[in-house]
Amino acid sequence: MPSQVFEQPGLRTVLPGRTDEADLGVSYEFSVYAHCGGRYATFDSRSWDAGHDPFDARGSLGHVAGVMTLVAEDLARFETGGVVVDYHPLIGPSPLCA
Repeated sequence: MPSQVFEQPGLRTVLPGRTDEADLGVSYEFSVYAHCGGRYATFDSRSWDAGHDPFDARGSLGHVAGVMTLVAEDLARFETGGVVVDYHPLIGPSPLCA
């Protein structure tokens, strides 16, 4: 099933649960599932790892909205409210949140 993409100047929105091939340097409206800390994300049809939990992992958060940018083929950057989180490709699927 093709992705449903909505374009605005400088931003493209991909509906939740859909994947899309990201263009380098383009910022996409994106939400990180932060219930378990937000260490892992799925973006550009790939799994990504921040290497740490950038958000409070006490279970009070669901999704954190912001923008994700494919900065390089091996670097995706999530930005929200002054917080910047760099993600690197993960080999294999993201672990499940317990």
